[in-house]
Amino acid sequence: MFKTKKTSPQRKRSSVGSARVHSYYTPSQQERIDIDMSSRRSEKRSSTLRTVRQRVERIAGVVFAVFILYMLISLRGTPLILVSPNTVGLNEQRYSAKVNELFDASILNSNKLTLQKGTIASTLLEEYPELSSVEVRYSFVGRRPEVYIRTYTLPFSYESLGAQYLINEVGRNVGLLTQLPAQTVSLKVKDESGVQTKKGDFVLRSGDVSFMTTAKSLLAQKGRRTEFMRLTSVPREVYIKLADTSYEVRMYLEEDPQLQVGTFLAAEKTLGEGGTVPTQYMDVRAGEKVFWQ
Repeated sequence: MFKTKKTSPQRKRSSVGSARVHSYYTPSQQERIDIDMSSRRSEKRSSTLRTVRQRVERIAGVVFAVFILYMLISLRGTPLILVSPNTVGLNEQRYSAKVNELFDASILNSNKLTLQKGTIASTLLEEYPELSSVEVRYSFVGRRPEVYIRTYTLPFSYESLGAQYLINEVGRNVGLLTQLPAQTVSLKVKDESGVQTKKGDFVLRSGDVSFMTTAKSLLAQKGRRTEFMRLTSVPREVYIKLADTSYEVRMYLEEDPQLQVGTFLAAEKTLGEGGTVPTQYMDVRAGEKVFWQ
């Protein structure tokens, strides 16, 4: 009863080689390593896929941008030709073959950046003297080039050394009348000075053309039809033959046509009232003084 109870010695827990107790909620070190490696591989795979996707998106964006740029700057199709004023013989059909030839002559004309607008315009102006201006254009979104052409009026035919030409409003030789047979010739001018000319030459001053057309118009307003006008070797003179007279009216190209036409009409009336009719000419070059024969 009074014996001392022996205490059993406490067992020391050895940490060497002791196995840990594992459960569902406490994974082992190896499992944690595997989970970590798996997570890293998954993250690396996601990063790689994300990088590949970004590269594909960038490449697709670049390709799309290049396609849009190509569509914006490239030129295709037959050029649109607009002629003003559009008259018989001076219309799209006359210039379409040459325009297409010029566009096809160089690969530089296949896009808007290198289109040779100046070369095309200057070539057309040289080839067709009846043109007053040529403008090559293109729209921002359109792919078909456009050519805008303006033409001079062709007020009369010009006869020299047996050949007949057409003359534009600035006095330039447009070419043989037979090359533009559809043109209606309202006035004939005969040059007897022996001047040799060819297509593209300037044979008259623009002021001379204006004088002749103005004189013809003023006479027409009085019911007088001009049969032809004649240029001789006498400088700066023009002889006008009316359809209802047997004589010519001599005028000076440097003076006012309205004044000279008015002088002629007044003198004709005065001479007619006196019973005098010229047989060869009436000269009104001296202003108010009139000579006749």
